[in-house]
Amino acid sequence: MTRSARRVHLHTLAVAAFLAATSFALYARSLGGPFVFDDLPSIVENPHVRALWPLASALAAPPQSSVAGRPLSAASFALSYAEFGLDPWGWRATNVALHALCALLLFGIVRRALGRDHGALAFAVALVWLVHPLQTEAVAYVTQRTELLMALAFLGAFSAAQCGFAAPGRRQRAWFGLAIAATWLGVGAKEAIASLPPLVLLYDRAFVSGSFGEALRRHRLLHVGLFASWLPLAALVVAGHRDQSVGFDLPIPAATYALTQASVICEYLRLALWPAPLVIAHDWPLATSLTDALPALAVLVPLLGGTLWACVRQPRLGFLGAWFFLTLAPTSSFVPIVSEIMAERRMYLPLAALVSGGALALAGLVRVRWARAAVAALCIAALAAVSAEQLERYRSTVTLWSHVIDVYPQHRLRSRIESTIAQELAAAGQLDAALPHFELACELRPTAPENWTNLGRARVRKNDFDGAIEAFERAAKAAPDDAQAHADLGLSLAIQRRFGEAQPELERAVALDPGQERARKALARVLVRLGEARVAKHELTEAIPLFKRATELDPSFQAAQQDLSSTALALAVEKKDAERAAAPPRSRAD
Repeated sequence: MTRSARRVHLHTLAVAAFLAATSFALYARSLGGPFVFDDLPSIVENPHVRALWPLASALAAPPQSSVAGRPLSAASFALSYAEFGLDPWGWRATNVALHALCALLLFGIVRRALGRDHGALAFAVALVWLVHPLQTEAVAYVTQRTELLMALAFLGAFSAAQCGFAAPGRRQRAWFGLAIAATWLGVGAKEAIASLPPLVLLYDRAFVSGSFGEALRRHRLLHVGLFASWLPLAALVVAGHRDQSVGFDLPIPAATYALTQASVICEYLRLALWPAPLVIAHDWPLATSLTDALPALAVLVPLLGGTLWACVRQPRLGFLGAWFFLTLAPTSSFVPIVSEIMAERRMYLPLAALVSGGALALAGLVRVRWARAAVAALCIAALAAVSAEQLERYRSTVTLWSHVIDVYPQHRLRSRIESTIAQELAAAGQLDAALPHFELACELRPTAPENWTNLGRARVRKNDFDGAIEAFERAAKAAPDDAQAHADLGLSLAIQRRFGEAQPELERAVALDPGQERARKALARVLVRLGEARVAKHELTEAIPLFKRATELDPSFQAAQQDLSSTALALAVEKKDAERAAAPPRSRAD
């Protein structure tokens, strides 16, 4: 290895170490935070993460979950579970490491595109991109590892293609093979990898071959291999793993979604320049007509037109615009994603183009090296401070969701958010603080039985059984076929010694779900109480069926067995006495 090559390797190692240290130093405050939102169905409640074997199970995921149809992401989750269990610290630390690797790959990509003499500029781009607040959701929100893995495959494939363009003969084929393999792996991480093949072709034309024809002639196998990755990608999409949230057969028409994305993309641009407010779940309004979208289109159309013009006239400059628009296209075009109209994590890769463009503009405007370094340092420090503030919110579910409500008081998921906050406060023993949130969740969505159930259980913990019974009655009314709703109501009534009212509710719960163990045993005790009341009134005949039913429901309930035996004996004695009293008196001769 030459001295120059050694210097390059040492420089790269130093950059890698600095990026990794910065990444962990910045994200350390969020590592201990809990799993939130989609983490629950995708990780905590996902049976497929529990074992690495059989492999088919580890590569699968529950339908409609964030990892459904994404086998590489699913396998990564299974590996994390095998290593860390359900400790969020290890999961988030893995995400931080992936983020640092992506930043290192971006550094290499920018340095190769601009030339080795621009290492300082490439380092600044990677560092700004690493600490930018828009990246916090993709890293701190554990389930969004899907975005990180896709980006790692994307940047790794792009980097390998760049190395292949500069390599001769067999080494070039090896690099191209690596690029194709990384792209195909990325298909299993997230669908947004689809934008890589056209971007590599644009790069080849702008930076290497000079024209599309020459690019396809010189590097045909590379581009065919990359575009062929669309075949397995299409198969995964057609399989419909998330067809309830993505697709054309959903409540939001494609035209409406496309018009709305115009304003969403403008908001992304604003957040790239001024990253506030940042929230885990945006509630962006739909553009129901062209008029609603006109202000955003007035900004977006010239930008898109300028990008197309630059791709023809100034292809290297146009490549930055193409990177931004193409990497956003899978999620911010015309294919409706009804679960989230806007999500900050979608800017994970597009942000690289904006940061690179800003760095090039700064280098062109500020010629003095130390002045450029000072401006870059100020930007990095400011962005890191905002990121730290946002990451602090990930340490607490209550803080994270309270911030969402502060930004979007009329959020369409307000009821669910209030319920989440309430449950976290209740779990922490702060029942007085939790109750208003439970009540507001019920007020916002009175037809949701789970809201009334949660409120009722909170009131039970406060020994407010009258209030609990009222809440459970609303839950049972909202969900007449929900066994748990009837069980909760019956149990509360039984605690209040309202046995006659409790019996039908518990009977209903057991009929709907024979596996309701607690309801079944409670019903047995209620029947015994009702039977004992009959006995007290000397209604032994009516009491015995109640005791018999109680013993059938809970054979281990000894009191029911004893009551049944003693009542049956008492009834037999009573019957015998009655028979004697009814018999004709015997004569002395008899």
